[in-house]
Amino acid sequence: MDIDESVLRRIEKGQTRDPQISNIMKLCAYFDVSIDDFVHKDLE
Repeated sequence: MDIDESVLRRIEKGQTRDPQISNIMKLCAYFDVSIDDFVHKDLE
C-alpha cells in the first residue's frame, strides 16, 4: 500500500479531520471494502 505510515497512524487515531480521498480509496482497495462500508460501518 502506498500511504505514508504517519498518515495511516493519524487516520487510525482520528487525528486527521479531512483525509485525502485518494488515501481512503487506497485503504478500501487494500482491505477490499466499499467506500460506503468504510465510512458508514463499524469494521472492527
